[in-house]
Amino acid sequence: MLSAGIVFLTALVGSIGALYPYSGLLLPVFSPGLGFLAALMIMRFYQQRRFHEERAFIRGALSRYVAEDVVKQLEHEPWRLKLGGERRNLSFLFTDIAGFTGLSEKTEALVLVAALNQYLDGASRVILDCGGTIDKFIGDAIVVVFGAFGNQDGHARKAIDSALALDRYAQDFAAAQHKKGLAFGITRIGVNTGSAIIGNFGGDLRFDYTAIGDTVNTAARLEGANKFFGTRTCVAGAALDASPGVRSRPIGQIILKGKTDALAVHQPLGDSDDALQAPHGAYLEAYALLAANDPDASDAFGALLAQAPDDPLVRFHSDRLRRGETGVQIVLDEKWRQRKIYVCLDLCDTASGVVALKHHGVSHVRYAYTIPHSHRQRACRGPVHRDGGDGAIFRHQRRAYPFGLRHRQ
Repeated sequence: MLSAGIVFLTALVGSIGALYPYSGLLLPVFSPGLGFLAALMIMRFYQQRRFHEERAFIRGALSRYVAEDVVKQLEHEPWRLKLGGERRNLSFLFTDIAGFTGLSEKTEALVLVAALNQYLDGASRVILDCGGTIDKFIGDAIVVVFGAFGNQDGHARKAIDSALALDRYAQDFAAAQHKKGLAFGITRIGVNTGSAIIGNFGGDLRFDYTAIGDTVNTAARLEGANKFFGTRTCVAGAALDASPGVRSRPIGQIILKGKTDALAVHQPLGDSDDALQAPHGAYLEAYALLAANDPDASDAFGALLAQAPDDPLVRFHSDRLRRGETGVQIVLDEKWRQRKIYVCLDLCDTASGVVALKHHGVSHVRYAYTIPHSHRQRACRGPVHRDGGDGAIFRHQRRAYPFGLRHRQ
């Protein structure tokens, strides 16, 4: 606009000069021209300032969701924000806080919201530092995409590194909240890599930048599978294969509900868990025996359990072997939560309503449950079955009693 004004002013001065020989009139142009240029310069300055302010606002808003280098790329390639999608190879990370629904029902709103916002703020910083793009928050859950923008060939490794960093952060955060008297649960994490459609989905009025596909769904289901294995992080084999150098150990060949092909699932290992875990080499040897259906697998895992009783995967496979299961193929369906357990009569306190439960054949008692008064005497008779969900069901003498137990770990 400024250059156009200068051209216009030059043409005006030239026209007045050309008319002077014929009319004898010389109109004053310096003062009006100077004022005109000053007005143009002020307008130009205002427009530039407005442009930079809007750009800074957009950068600030985007930086809350994606890493700084991604924001810079979007500034040079704004066409990536068009409505529509494309199929690409990406990595996905899902998180969820264990027991958060129950915590929200018994915690004052202001206290809960403050803790959750603090948790999400710290988790977001970890994710962005690892190059992830935050897709959305779903209550206490976080959905993250790696490789959404730019040429991120190492997106699988970034996703696993982010999972390990998130696990360390979440463990420290939960411990700090426990010291304040808030029973903040552990964070479960699922990671998967594969083909998915990513882009802006919605309409002209509002759209969401997100991804869809089986790869995304599997990552979410791996997060939930941690409850079955006793782990905090599950990583699909596809993500691990694309991340050489990651220290991990196999969980099993998992068949998810509705699937026919087995999915290799692993637990990435962080340094913070070394004190609780069985020796890495010994676990791999025992797992190899299990995969080969070798009868010695039972003794191998039994020895590991005696050495590391708090190792969730060692306990998981030991329990499977005691129940007569073999191999490493594990089917997860609607009934995967139900396990056979026995009530310890010597640990049942009917006065307080607290009864200790343990898995059949395992002497280590890990959980206690509070039982409603009307069912206390009946609950202290075993054997029983318990549904592993939030609402427990005791089955005794071929009858089912819904108890609605409260977990006390």
